[in-house]
Amino acid sequence: MQRAVVPEGVLAPVLTVINDTAVRLSWQPPLKPNGPISAYMLYINDVIIDPRTAWPTTYVIGGLLPYTVYDIQVSFLNNVYFTYSVYSERFHCTHNVDRPH
Repeated sequence: MQRAVVPEGVLAPVLTVINDTAVRLSWQPPLKPNGPISAYMLYINDVIIDPRTAWPTTYVIGGLLPYTVYDIQVSFLNNVYFTYSVYSERFHCTHNVDRPH
């Protein structure tokens, strides 16, 4: 039986802006998972927002506040160990004051 080791080859998640208060986060599984990936954990500003145990590898983050900077990260858990991705590109949520509400 092969021992699991830390997942390797983790890429930064990608953010796609949906609107002024929401983004779509997407990520790829580790290039070398070193065992089956059993869960993903999503973090905003170092706080877990959603532990996920299933696919797909996308998540919509809504309710973001205007004029706030968000650091977003994904961690990957195999049977034994977990590792963090690097942070996504820093996301600065803006508010479009010209758009009627």
